[in-house]
Parts: sequence; structure tokens; C-alpha cells
Amino acid sequence: MIATLINVFNFSLQSQSMPLKKALIIDDEDLSRMLIDTALKKAGYETTLLKDGQDAEEAIREDTYDLVVTDLLMPGKEGVDVIDDLKQNHPQIKVIAVSAGGVVGHSSYLKLAQAYGADAVLEKPFTAAQLISTVSDVLS
Repeated sequence: MIATLINVFNFSLQSQSMPLKKALIIDDEDLSRMLIDTALKKAGYETTLLKDGQDAEEAIREDTYDLVVTDLLMPGKEGVDVIDDLKQNHPQIKVIAVSAGGVVGHSSYLKLAQAYGADAVLEKPFTAAQLISTVSDVLS
């Protein structure tokens, strides 16, 4: 029994000392941003939230991220511009582009995101399970 408790304690300490994967979430829609944030936090990710792509470069200068989840259609700096900047200046950061579309439709924007180098794309609305599965695939 004591050996089991020691093993559980040691496992707990090891789990706590492992660094969390960090994700930057960029979406101008509050609800969408919060849903992505909640799903990633429940899956064990540390998150930073931004409302548009204009602040992404500063956030990446100030911290290290494993993943960026970005909406494509936002005021200010759009998601494809964020993707382009990331792939040119920080190619090690994985990118998932999300979009509900617009006047043209989501598939055109998502194809454009892939052309700019997004590692994966998700059409809104998507489930937390779809997001976590895509994140796992991209980061593995």
C-alpha cells in the first residue's frame, strides 16, 4: 500500500513538472474564443487569448508558443496575414486556421489558409473533440 502511494505521489510530481503546451488563440468573436480556450485548457494546454491578429507578433515576441489557433476573418490583421507572418518568421509554431466563412464561403478561406501554410483547418462550428483531435494531430 505504501509503495502504491509513493508511486502515485511520484507520478503526480512528474506530471506537475512537465511543461504545458502553449497555445495562442486569435479570434474576434468572444464566444468562439472562449469555447476554443475552454476546450484547450480542459485538454491541458496553457492559453493566451487575442481579439485580432495585430497583437499576435508582440505576443509571440514576449512568449513561446507551440500552437496558434486563428480565425481567418477579423478586423485589422486577418488570419491569412498572421499565418503568412508565422510561417516566414516562426516556422516551428504550428497553425490551425478556423473559419465560418463570409460572403465567399468558408471553404475558399480555408483553402487559402492552407496555401499560406496552415498546418490544419477547421470549419466553424466544430466540436471540442474535433478541435482537440486536430490539435493532437498537428502537434504529434
